[in-house]
Amino acid sequence: MEWLGKKPWAKNVVTVPQSEAIVQAQGLQKSVMLVDRHGIAAEAVRRMCRMVSTLAGLPFEHKVLKK
Repeated sequence: MEWLGKKPWAKNVVTVPQSEAIVQAQGLQKSVMLVDRHGIAAEAVRRMCRMVSTLAGLPFEHKVLKK
C-alpha cells in the first residue's frame, strides 16, 4: 500500500478493510450497513460514498449514527 500513496491519483483511493460483516452482507445479499451499521467496514463504506459524492459534486447526508 505504500507505493499507492506515491501516485498522484491516490488521493481518490479509499480502502475498505476486510471484515466479517462484508462477508455476511455478501452472503445475505444485503448492504453492510444492514449487517453491522456501527462497524469499521460500514464506516469505510460511508466514507467512500461521501468521497464519491463530493468528487461528483453531489450532496450527501451529514449523519452521525448513535452507538
